Amino acid sequence: MIYRPMGKSGVQVSALSMGGGHLPDDPEACDALLRACVDAGINYYETATFYCNGQCQQKIGRGLEPVRSNVMISVKRGILLVGEQPGCAAPPARPSAPGRSSPAASPAPQTAPPPPS
Repeated sequence: MIYRPMGKSGVQVSALSMGGGHLPDDPEACDALLRACVDAGINYYETATFYCNGQCQQKIGRGLEPVRSNVMISVKRGILLVGEQPGCAAPPARPSAPGRSSPAASPAPQTAPPPPS
């Protein structure tokens, strides 16, 4: 594993980090995943107050508790926008408007739209 300094703190963190946005729901699977990351040399973990309805922080705390003094955990704060569905599973695909294809299937426009009159 490659380690790099975090800012001017002198703390060395792994070049790869583990994001907690989609950790397994099963506690044993989650702990096993986090242990595998630690075994691979990952010592930098990222979470947020809004991941998995706040459960992500608990999962990371539980899974990394035995090695807590050897890892760095960063926590982002933020808000959910109206209509967002927090959870650990991948977000559902956004439906397209009736009669239109999804944005991913549509080719990018070749010219800029005309200015409003």
